[in-house]
Amino acid sequence: MADPVIRVQEVDKVYGIWSDARARLTVPLAQKIDAVPFLPKSIKSRLQNHASSSFKEFYALRDISLDVFPGDAVGIIGKNGSGKSTLLQIIAGTLQATRGKVEAHGRVAALLELGSGFNPEFTGRENVYLNATVLGLKRREIDAKFEQIADFADIGEFMDQPTKTYSSGMMVRLAFSVQTLVDPDILIVDEALSVGDVFFQAKCIRRLHQYLENGGTLLFVTHDVSAVQRICQRAILLRQGKIAATGEPREITALYHTLDQPEDTTDETVTVCKAKVSRDGQDFQSVPLLRDTASGDGSAKIRGICLRDKSGRTTTGFNSGDIMAAQVMIDILKPMRDFDFGLGLRDKTGQLMGGYHTYYNISGKKIDRAEPGDRFLLTLRLELSLQPGSYLMIAGVATNFSRDKWTDHDTLWDCCKIDITGKAEFWGAFPLKSTYTQIKV
Repeated sequence: MADPVIRVQEVDKVYGIWSDARARLTVPLAQKIDAVPFLPKSIKSRLQNHASSSFKEFYALRDISLDVFPGDAVGIIGKNGSGKSTLLQIIAGTLQATRGKVEAHGRVAALLELGSGFNPEFTGRENVYLNATVLGLKRREIDAKFEQIADFADIGEFMDQPTKTYSSGMMVRLAFSVQTLVDPDILIVDEALSVGDVFFQAKCIRRLHQYLENGGTLLFVTHDVSAVQRICQRAILLRQGKIAATGEPREITALYHTLDQPEDTTDETVTVCKAKVSRDGQDFQSVPLLRDTASGDGSAKIRGICLRDKSGRTTTGFNSGDIMAAQVMIDILKPMRDFDFGLGLRDKTGQLMGGYHTYYNISGKKIDRAEPGDRFLLTLRLELSLQPGSYLMIAGVATNFSRDKWTDHDTLWDCCKIDITGKAEFWGAFPLKSTYTQIKV
């Protein structure tokens, strides 16, 4: 077996957290106070006591060890704050580990923070030459690759404008083009594909496959678990700064969804609902619901949405074609008659991909009467016949519904995200009802 091109051994990253501004002075002083012989013991003791109560350590990473071998494509996933970006920065050399050892062999190209490595006063052309030079290319090598880099970035005349005038999409186009087309031995990508339009994202995915086919080594951080399954051979799940699991991407992304459950929060834009559902004896465990774009007159309130897979497990991750069971808990706050309910999924561009609505569905039964204090649990089963990717959920309660107007009581727009993985057994965004006849004439 070949030697690893990246070796991370028992790495910790620790940050100091001070309780106030004064502690930033007293804590470092207290840590060195024994070296000051003329200070009275009482003053030393007071400073050290204040330091111990005003300072604590926060472990962004703890005891991280991993090997990455030539040609590996490793996806790193985890919730926000799990340490993904910190780990990549340490491997790339832009951040120093507190403890442990990191080795990276070969030319390393890193797409980390948007615009990192670019001088905003330089033009795109000048930044291409600057970045490629830093990566070890000679002038003649950059000259030979420049047209290829410019064609891939496809920013036209902006190539000769200062990058401070670029949009975020233009910035990532140029950065991705430079970093992937200078033939690095190791490519590190941190959420770079989340910026830019869907066409450029597809172009980047094709480029990553080409890079890997040519023997490159990839470390890839993203929240798009379907991209991890499409690109990577191995996945690592980080949780609270530690490696929670490592293995085949499909298994690790499934585990990620079981761990990605709601936590208690004081954020007023998030509603988390926990209750006992007596009919089937299952616990009602809602996903976190973002309410910052909610609309409605307040006559009803969606308290929670519990999503289950075919085995009854609470999750936000499904395979294409799976049946998703959605339980929606609704509280009635004002009297209403004949209320309609709808639940749908939108893609990242905001396009409604499909769903269920009692107005359009013949079998849908409206609730003809509801009084303040009533609580309803609506259960809907949807076949997720969609291409792999991330989708945002809409759920709403309304009365007086028609095709072009209604009375909105509570609608949650893009209130939570679900991820669909696997392989779709149809052509297009979703399957169309069709018939096919073939006659030889």
